Amino acid sequence: MTATIAGLDTIKSAVMEALFHILNPQNASWKQRILDEIKDVKERNGDLFAELPQMPVLSAFLLETLRYEPPGSLFNNRAVKDFDLSVHGKKYRIKAGTRIVTSIHGLHQNEENWRKRVGVEMAPLTEFDPNRFLKNADAINNSGCFMPFGKGPRRCPGQGAGLMMTKVFLVAFLNHNPNCRLVLPENLGKDAAWFNLYSRAGYEIVCDDKPEVAS
Repeated sequence: MTATIAGLDTIKSAVMEALFHILNPQNASWKQRILDEIKDVKERNGDLFAELPQMPVLSAFLLETLRYEPPGSLFNNRAVKDFDLSVHGKKYRIKAGTRIVTSIHGLHQNEENWRKRVGVEMAPLTEFDPNRFLKNADAINNSGCFMPFGKGPRRCPGQGAGLMMTKVFLVAFLNHNPNCRLVLPENLGKDAAWFNLYSRAGYEIVCDDKPEVAS
């Protein structure tokens, strides 16, 4: 039950934030590139959903969305045995039973670690830029700097399904509503538009002059 509810909540948040960024006028060129990928598959009479793994721009855009706004910002773990942890040349003894809480948002914004482990040729992490995943996807995934679903044997078991469900929704929505646009509430500023598990932020999407409320 917990896994099912958590999965639905994170997928909802991922869809909300991905649509927000895709429909943001500042990302109009990225939206067009995703629409071009969809158009290319349709012109070849391909199966849109079977070819989702062959849409690199869509994948890069979604991964950057999860980096910029991870649906869950904290992972709460417990050490099962004593171990030594080395940080910046200092060694710490961690006792069994110690709570280890990882800030995923902080990890995804740690400029020093990203430039050391991924590379310096990228936009600052405070900027939303899917190019980093188009150019350095393998390096990022192997760096330990990016883990919206956790890492290792205890990572979220629904990672693959969650990514696929989000991609399916985005492609189906954009395929049927290519000209839709984003409308922000008057009391919602740019800095308040964060869509995580605890966010109450919202917006409207206008399709064919008929507003639809995303929630």
